[in-house]
Amino acid sequence: MELNLDTYMKYNEYVNLVDKVYRDDKKFKINCEEIIINLFENKGAFCNNAEVISLGVYDNALLVAGCFLVIPNNYQETVLVCFFEALPNYQQAVNLIISYARNIGRKNNCKNIIVGINTHINAGAGILVKGFSTNSFGNNYNPPYYVDYFEGFKTNIHTMKIGRASCR
Repeated sequence: MELNLDTYMKYNEYVNLVDKVYRDDKKFKINCEEIIINLFENKGAFCNNAEVISLGVYDNALLVAGCFLVIPNNYQETVLVCFFEALPNYQQAVNLIISYARNIGRKNNCKNIIVGINTHINAGAGILVKGFSTNSFGNNYNPPYYVDYFEGFKTNIHTMKIGRASCR
């Protein structure tokens, strides 16, 4: 399998990828469309205060993995891997993305790469590692195989414990 990494990904390719990843998953909710559109168009206050690179990995002409690499001006020591999506069985695509993120990090004196902070803590934090049977309702949500994709890269893992909310 020959994969190609490109620093220009088209919006419609990314949307098609998301549709393929979550096609039969009724628990997935799209909750950050406006932020994603702003990243593609490189507009808005956030984009004015960050370096943003759209990154796609292609198997022939088919986008099989995509994300945005972001280095915010107020958090320059870290490369954020934002809005990551990938088809199953493409570990090599994930390896290419992380390798590219490491290279960008070295060039920009970044010490960390964080996966799943989608530009801001309010747009998602991390990847889901359990609880796949519940609806996402605005939280980060991903297929279970994403856990395996990033397993070999972990050095520091921070977990969030979410309590139950009650409405009266």
